[in-house]
Amino acid sequence: MQKIALSLVCGIVTLLVACGDTNETTNNILEDGTLDLVVDLDSLPECTTDNEGAYVWVKSENELRVCSEEEWTIIGSGASCSTEALQDGSGMKIVCNGDSIGVVLNGKDGSDGKNGANGKDLKDTAAADSEAVATSLDSITGYSQKGPFLKGTPVSVRGLENGRTLTQSNITYEGKIGSDDGEFKLRGGMLKSQYVSLTATGFYKNEVTGENSESQITLNALTDLTTHTSANLNLLTHLEYDRVYHLVKNMGERFATAKKQAQKEIFAAFHINSAGFKNSEDLNIAGSSEADAALLAVSIMMQRDGSVSQLSDFITGFAANLEKDGTWDDESMRKVIADWAMNADLDGRLSDFRANVKSWKLSDSVPAFEKYVTRFWQTEFKLDGCTEANDGVVVAKGVPNNDDDKDRLICDAGAWRLA
Repeated sequence: MQKIALSLVCGIVTLLVACGDTNETTNNILEDGTLDLVVDLDSLPECTTDNEGAYVWVKSENELRVCSEEEWTIIGSGASCSTEALQDGSGMKIVCNGDSIGVVLNGKDGSDGKNGANGKDLKDTAAADSEAVATSLDSITGYSQKGPFLKGTPVSVRGLENGRTLTQSNITYEGKIGSDDGEFKLRGGMLKSQYVSLTATGFYKNEVTGENSESQITLNALTDLTTHTSANLNLLTHLEYDRVYHLVKNMGERFATAKKQAQKEIFAAFHINSAGFKNSEDLNIAGSSEADAALLAVSIMMQRDGSVSQLSDFITGFAANLEKDGTWDDESMRKVIADWAMNADLDGRLSDFRANVKSWKLSDSVPAFEKYVTRFWQTEFKLDGCTEANDGVVVAKGVPNNDDDKDRLICDAGAWRLA
């Protein structure tokens, strides 16, 4: 569990009440800020995926809340922050553990009380200087999975300077995976911000062969400790890594928004609608949700019958292709994956992959990944649904630039099969 050093002292409570009209229900946020103010709990906006990761100071409760998993969660304990007057007298700076986390402006011409205004809409304003809240990392747990990484695999957590640049700090804590299900637990200390990157390099269990990999791979992940006391590493966290950096550093997106966008884009590349899915670091190939099933499907399709070297080359190329525009437009590789997925599906191998994962005894059941594999290759080959209306119809695989492909498919009893 982590501790967020973000409970404000009484001085700032007084300041916040003085800065705004108590009749207002919400206060304006500066265009580049990250901290809103509301008068009471009833004034909190709805917490949705659109404002995931947003912070709000609730005046009536004297507390800071963060939007996480569609709920406004209280963060912080203890009086570890103070206020400093701005030199121009226009407001106060909020300082936590030596780091400035925001500014509360008195208002127009530095006035306060009911006349306080920011000169635009007659409401007081809070502005976050940076997305950096000094954080104590007591522990973080999770699983490292392609298939699960093996016992003894080193795992590290590196602190990031803030949520705007995601620049790596010089603070790193290290640990090891404690069992062959890929589970780890790390203990640490103070970090400069709530944002961290995780890395694991090791051997893993291969979902396609059921055996341990012949060589090692590296997986990375990014997470926000204000919303996560545990974080998994998997192919999705790794694939989104560079895309999130690009969206935050070059496009000015908030960390939480960038994470959701990158996840949506990766799943969309495999024709999967990720609406309602949890964050990538919450997903587990042995979980029971649709998101877990989608992760397992992507993990299997990326592995195929390839070597670890081929897998590493593929995920490196995919991540680079995705980084700038959020799309995977490698048509030749899409065909390779679709061909393999089709043959594995039609040859009955998906049940073998299920048996492999089940044999590892990671959980009581294996998520229903098969439909996502089937959907990918059928969508790539531009096949309509196989129904009673087109039963017996024979078609060619509709892959662009694939005129020489002689494979034909027939709709037979509700499923496409090789003709």
